[in-house]
Amino acid sequence: MNNNNYVDTAFDRVFDKVMHFFVHNGFLITAGDMCLTHAGLLIIYCLAKVYPLVYFNIVSVIIYLFCVLLCIYGHPIPVYISIIIEVTTYAIVGVYYAGWQSGTAYFLCAIVPVTLYFGSILLDKRGRPIIMGLLISNFAIYTSLYLVFSTKTPQFKIPQTLIQALVILASFTMVFSTIFYNAVYIFSMRIKNEILIKDNKHLHNEAVHDGLTGWLNRTGFYPLLIDEVSKDNLPLSLVFIDIDNFKRVNDTYGHDCGDEILRHVTRIIKSNFGDSGIFCRWGGEELVLALKGHDIESAASAMDIVRHVIQETDTVFYNKHIKVTVSVGVAEYFTDNPPSDEVEIREQLESIITLADQRMYKGKQNGKNIVISN
Repeated sequence: MNNNNYVDTAFDRVFDKVMHFFVHNGFLITAGDMCLTHAGLLIIYCLAKVYPLVYFNIVSVIIYLFCVLLCIYGHPIPVYISIIIEVTTYAIVGVYYAGWQSGTAYFLCAIVPVTLYFGSILLDKRGRPIIMGLLISNFAIYTSLYLVFSTKTPQFKIPQTLIQALVILASFTMVFSTIFYNAVYIFSMRIKNEILIKDNKHLHNEAVHDGLTGWLNRTGFYPLLIDEVSKDNLPLSLVFIDIDNFKRVNDTYGHDCGDEILRHVTRIIKSNFGDSGIFCRWGGEELVLALKGHDIESAASAMDIVRHVIQETDTVFYNKHIKVTVSVGVAEYFTDNPPSDEVEIREQLESIITLADQRMYKGKQNGKNIVISN
């Protein structure tokens, strides 16, 4: 699905939804499937008049109905234990009464994927010896049943047609279990991988963005800016913005008000430049803006308009209307024959930002609320 040429069809979407259901309801499906399987065995043994196995399968159906309730109420471990004990017991009892040729021992093969898949979900690393022990015991029981009963006459003589039905049902259960739990495991790994990718993207986004304004921080700003400079020779201007009298606002109205002013100012700036700007919260009330496609004259002119908008648009904080102004310094990064080395590009950009900062400070000294570009 990550292939750009791949078309996500309606079938794929339905398939994904079904597999999501299987992954998140594996125990419930298993308990329900085992209940239906033993209901089918119950019918066959009734027809064959093998009454000990009829009674056994009645009990098994009741057990799995109870397991369904346990799944619904979120108690998977008793279900896991019940499946392993019930299937193992049925394999032994079934082979004893119906014979090796009935295929009953195949159910031991069918619970191998169940033991592995659900064991990996329910048990941590310390539970691995338990899973290994269950698998070894399973193999030992299967082998013992073969050695003891493969040539032994069963307790009940079952018509060949019903023997075939038993073998088909046991074989289907074994094959279905292998395919189903492998498919669910593979799909669950895919889900975990997708979640991991999303989490990594989220963490990366948090690492390079300022939580208050949504603008980039310095960590995220420089790589993006260096990439922008490296790929074309369009004009680029760097703008250093400082909110005037910000400390006084914080002291007068509190830091929550200062936060709202920062959000208000950054929204105005971003709405005026959109995709042509790379926005960075430099620190505190200081902002840096990279304007792509703007030489110093157009950048200064555009910022003067934005400065005026900020001046004329009050920040509203708990019904208080607070006037805010900004001082701005603008410097141009000359893209003719830029160095190919990223370290040198960063050094050049840092020097241009420093120049813009100095011009902003010059504006502070000349009355604030001004754009300085020389």
